[in-house]
Amino acid sequence: MEPPAVSAADVYSGAGSQRITPELLLVSVSSRPARATLQAWSCRDPDRLLSSRQEGRLVTPEYPGRLNVQFDDSIALTIHRRSRVIPPEQSRPALEAVEKTYGFIPNLYRVLAGSPSAVQAYACVNEALKQSAFNPVEQQVAALTISAWSDCTYCVAAHSAIARMVEVPESTLQELRGSEPLPADRAEAIRCFATAILDRRGWVSREEREKFFQAGFTERHVLDLVTIVSLKTLSNYVNHIAETPLDERFAPLKWEDPLAGEH
Repeated sequence: MEPPAVSAADVYSGAGSQRITPELLLVSVSSRPARATLQAWSCRDPDRLLSSRQEGRLVTPEYPGRLNVQFDDSIALTIHRRSRVIPPEQSRPALEAVEKTYGFIPNLYRVLAGSPSAVQAYACVNEALKQSAFNPVEQQVAALTISAWSDCTYCVAAHSAIARMVEVPESTLQELRGSEPLPADRAEAIRCFATAILDRRGWVSREEREKFFQAGFTERHVLDLVTIVSLKTLSNYVNHIAETPLDERFAPLKWEDPLAGEH
């Protein structure tokens, strides 16, 4: 059986992981519920690791000897040849935190980890939104509205999964994925105001603001919504540029813009 290859992006996918350097590859990779540990082998070019295993061994062109590998065949680790950057050490806490929260590291975070500033900014704003005036369902209404508007296939799929976690009604989820009006007044007010912010680059009209307030929202909600727009702009744009591959866990919720060609 051909085993998965290992990406430099996988090096921080578990607590206790250590920095890979070109001279020494020392990795501890975890994935729930199964677990794999790859330990202690020398390799001057991690990207040259072969995706093959022989009698419990992984081999490289330069170092054909035993590599002290413990491996669970149920784990799929992939190598993205177009991205060979090892995440800086400063990115590691954010990756460990997201794995603790979700049980795995989404590919968006693996891309953001190339910049400690980017991954920390994204993680910190997500953490700050726990204090938002919007409840979890309303936050996902906003995130899905923004991501669909931006044609971000990755974020729509990911937030669809999160929406189910926080019990967004299935009919509402499908309407958001289709960029359709929502029957619930508060949810529709969020969708309309978020869309207005995006369409007008923040220059919303007084009438649009008043309509949002009439739905029961406050100035705090306006600021929180702009914060979510900022957060999703970061993730949407990064996903566009990086062509972030969709995680297997989000694959059942893969999304294609139903309005493609109409923008």
